Amino acid sequence: MTDHRPYFRAVNRVPPYDAEASALDDLVDQGRHGDADAFARLVKATQPRVHRWALAFARDSDEADDLVQEVFVIALRERLTALVLRYWRELPERQRVVLDLVDLQGHAPMVAAEMLELNPATLRANLFKARQTMRRRLVAQLGENTPWSDR
Repeated sequence: MTDHRPYFRAVNRVPPYDAEASALDDLVDQGRHGDADAFARLVKATQPRVHRWALAFARDSDEADDLVQEVFVIALRERLTALVLRYWRELPERQRVVLDLVDLQGHAPMVAAEMLELNPATLRANLFKARQTMRRRLVAQLGENTPWSDR
């Protein structure tokens, strides 16, 4: 009978935590907090490894390329979601509530005004300010080449 214990010890051994891993952790944290440059550096630093990982699961190089793209698109979506939530939470309460009712829940502005017992003009003004603030902050963080920068 063969003794498999040395193999299992080798497989279960955790590699030491090194400076490169620490630097990548820092980039992840910075990217989560909205640093676009850190996110770009993280993608550049990890893309070869992610591609090698994808090749292990894919049938061919093209499928691996698609998997790599999907990984980074998901990461970018998560980053964008975190930024939007952070900036939404930082809005004044009235703007946050108005934006939530109209843009997220889909209520018509007149209905939202009635729900909040606000003058419709006041609601529209708060909605405009909230959208402008969100747009300005996202463009400042992510750059001019964003879908909402031309509005």
